[in-house]
Amino acid sequence: MDNIKQFILNKWDKNSLSHFYEISSPRTGPLYEKYLHEWFDDLFFNILTKEYKLIGRIFKHEQNIIEHFVHPDFIKVFPSEKARQYKIDDFKTFFKMQNYAPHSFKNRYYYIPDISNLKSLEIQNKLLKTLEEPIHKNIIFFGNPKKIKILETIRSRATKIQIPIQFDRKVHSNISCPEEFTKSFIKNCNNALEILKVNSDEIEELTLLVNDAILKNKRLHELIFFINKRHLIHHGVVEALIETLLRSSYIKYSKINDIIKIFMDYEKANSLNMYKFENFLPRIIHLINDHP
Repeated sequence: MDNIKQFILNKWDKNSLSHFYEISSPRTGPLYEKYLHEWFDDLFFNILTKEYKLIGRIFKHEQNIIEHFVHPDFIKVFPSEKARQYKIDDFKTFFKMQNYAPHSFKNRYYYIPDISNLKSLEIQNKLLKTLEEPIHKNIIFFGNPKKIKILETIRSRATKIQIPIQFDRKVHSNISCPEEFTKSFIKNCNNALEILKVNSDEIEELTLLVNDAILKNKRLHELIFFINKRHLIHHGVVEALIETLLRSSYIKYSKINDIIKIFMDYEKANSLNMYKFENFLPRIIHLINDHP
């Protein structure tokens, strides 16, 4: 389970969920729409498992919760079959249920999978009124796979989250030396770049450059140039570095945390074309090889 999902579930445990979440995928495109949909499906599975446990029951659904699970405390809003855009009638149940307390769960959950279909100003204005006067225990999730913008007065009320690429944690559960770090990092890079549909030749070239830069202290400038030249590779390497650093038991957490803070500015700075790997990649490699 990724850190974002765990963060939301911890909020559930503490009864401190935000009223309104806008959750986007790492990048746009059909692949990421599917990825975000699956991410939400797993999130709701975990939330509903907790809700059922709270009332002394077992949640038996295993997959496709968004499509198949029906409950008065789980409201899903989809456009009608013949229309791609939402119409006011599609939100009839959504707005009606805002007036009532949850039926049997601790909270009532509302899910709008793709707000790019939400172009009706009538619906947006009505949503704004709902968000201005939030009803206790009503939790709204907006999916934003296309990273579009709706009324700023609506977005300003949202807790905005971008989900990470999720890695297979079974293959690198214990990273205790630079050699294991390099192996795990390369595995994570391959995983991320395959998801991002980067071609196999570029993945192979990146693998060689990473191996030389970390273990042989060679070709670092070539690696930086290669990463910065390709936007998708840039993003995939960031995800892989964060994941691998967080799994590295031999590096002091305080040092890792300093690096992670730099990474957290990735999206904002990269959008301004200012975020370059030469600013911190040498520091990371030094950290990997010069641990206490």
